Amino acid sequence: MRDFSQKIAAGLEKCGIGFSSNPPSLLLAVSGGIDSMVMLYALKELSEKVRHDGGSETPPFLLSVVTVNHNIRPAGETEGDAAFVQERCAALGIPCSVQTVPKGKIDELARRRGGGIEEAARFMRYALLEKEAAQRGADFVLLAHNRDDQLETLLQRFLQGSCAGISGQAAAGIARKRGIFCRPLLDIPRSEIQAYADEFSVPFREDRTNADPAYYRNNLRLHLVPLLNERFPGWDTALLSGAQKARETGVFIEELAEAIVWKPTVQHQRAVQTESEIFFAAGFPVRIRALYAAVEKIGMQGRIPYALLKAFAEGQKKVCGAGVELHSTKRFVCVREIRPRKEKPAENQSRFFLTIQKPGIYALPFGTIEVRAKVQKSGGCAENKYGDVYTGPFKPPFVIRNFYTAGRIKTADGKHKSLKKICSEWGIVPAHRELVPVIESCSGVPVCIWGQPLGYPTWYVKDSCPDEDDTVLLYFRVKEN
Repeated sequence: MRDFSQKIAAGLEKCGIGFSSNPPSLLLAVSGGIDSMVMLYALKELSEKVRHDGGSETPPFLLSVVTVNHNIRPAGETEGDAAFVQERCAALGIPCSVQTVPKGKIDELARRRGGGIEEAARFMRYALLEKEAAQRGADFVLLAHNRDDQLETLLQRFLQGSCAGISGQAAAGIARKRGIFCRPLLDIPRSEIQAYADEFSVPFREDRTNADPAYYRNNLRLHLVPLLNERFPGWDTALLSGAQKARETGVFIEELAEAIVWKPTVQHQRAVQTESEIFFAAGFPVRIRALYAAVEKIGMQGRIPYALLKAFAEGQKKVCGAGVELHSTKRFVCVREIRPRKEKPAENQSRFFLTIQKPGIYALPFGTIEVRAKVQKSGGCAENKYGDVYTGPFKPPFVIRNFYTAGRIKTADGKHKSLKKICSEWGIVPAHRELVPVIESCSGVPVCIWGQPLGYPTWYVKDSCPDEDDTVLLYFRVKEN
């Protein structure tokens, strides 16, 4: 058995998938990219090899494939990916189905969840994979994350400071197995996946966004990882080893935190409490993890700053921020949500989220946007607060949405700056903070802050929006009363 096949077999075994007389049903999530296509071909090869060596007519496992068309890239790309996967599966004799997300559905979900296009697409993808697995009666869903993906995830979490308070498993990065989802390639580096594809001429399609450094993960892959490889040999092994130790510590802390039981309070909705004596008798890391558990229990979805929880865990009697209040008495520690939960925005409210596919007229709460193709750039910012202004060019499809502070935008030197800091530096008044339009690519990457309609500067990422024949310009006109 080839070395790569042995690693695949070992990966399956670590996921709890063994070869038996009752072959498990494996549903492969295949996008058409090199990782998932190599997983498909390698598992096909492994199945035939095990059956041949064992002299059995029964395969060691049953293979089927699902591919998801998110409909957030141009139709020619997404539909082409799905058709490619179907054609390859037909040639291999493996059943394949396509789950297609209706156009605009991801945009709508991103608006509701508030986490951006990529997060919404990931949420939808996992839901569709679970649905397909249930329909097919699959025992496991296999995903093609590899060792390099694991390293990038760990680097990203460390550099973004998002390690505090996460669960023990999350401290080790991408989970090898979670529920029915398994990742048999997680110990295999991308270089070996590429070598397998080259040796066996595995066909695949390249997602052009993988080379765009505007995406945080791509930036790590293209710039930081090569530098670490050159200057710090062995950094990857050390990082994975450290992550495993962090996982073991995290699991231990989590087990201790589970002894702190949070119960609903009578006085407030969306609030929980526990006994102060038990809470403060626990070690500091256990108190932090218990507070995150309390926040999760009351259904808070936004990010809670670590500094806020740290101040309370260190003994401060009352702490408020990020929509949550934490306070302690001699008897109880209470965690409650203090931010009113917003229902679906009414039509007359200020929030907006527009997906621009073609030229036309689009309404904003304070005016209209006219999307024009191949027109002479003209106009300028009026002296008053509102005016007839333009920006662009942009290449459809893209998104125009209200200003938010969670994102970052590219700077002239290739680095990134947070929208929150720009909001502060520009002195955007509270009444305008949800009105300033932000233009995003359909992958959720901001490429322009269009401040001119409200009397502020305009921040435009020029190199991400080439002036080509199919690009458009955006013109703003103030809403007439």
